[in-house]
Amino acid sequence: MGSTNSTTAGPPVRSKTLVPTLTQLTCCANKYKYEVYRDEVSDGPFDVVFLLGVGTSMRADQYGDLARKIVEGTRTVLAVVDFNPFSVVKYDPKKFAAAVQSVLADVEADAAAPLTHDRRVVVGGHSAGGHAAAAACAADPGAYDGFVGLDPCPLPGSGFQPIPLPTFVWGFRKKT
Repeated sequence: MGSTNSTTAGPPVRSKTLVPTLTQLTCCANKYKYEVYRDEVSDGPFDVVFLLGVGTSMRADQYGDLARKIVEGTRTVLAVVDFNPFSVVKYDPKKFAAAVQSVLADVEADAAAPLTHDRRVVVGGHSAGGHAAAAACAADPGAYDGFVGLDPCPLPGSGFQPIPLPTFVWGFRKKT
């Protein structure tokens, strides 16, 4: 059996353009490194800003595959934030909160990715960055609309204060 090739006219296909932007900013004498991801073909303004703190010994540029999966086909702006880039210590909720506020101000000022007036701010983190994000949420829950933990260390319920926000935690109970 042979194969046949046929073409049919259809609607044009828009290619997905994911825009990673690596930016370093200085705020309050602290340096933060972050990458911003968004899907350029999303219609309308962006309605979710997700700020993800990196894990111990990780850099902001090491989350590209995950970031692309999060933003693809959505109206979400994701900023992967290293709030303590010159140290493996990522547990400080005050440094996390300060970095989030600085990065959020930059995201809000970006005319190329306008946000809706009622945009949601979700924070989270991986490993130790998840711990810092959870502690920041517990300390100031009014500043955020939700929490996402990617194997945060320690797991909520085993050392965290309660997080009075919508929360999603993915992780392991057994540590090796």
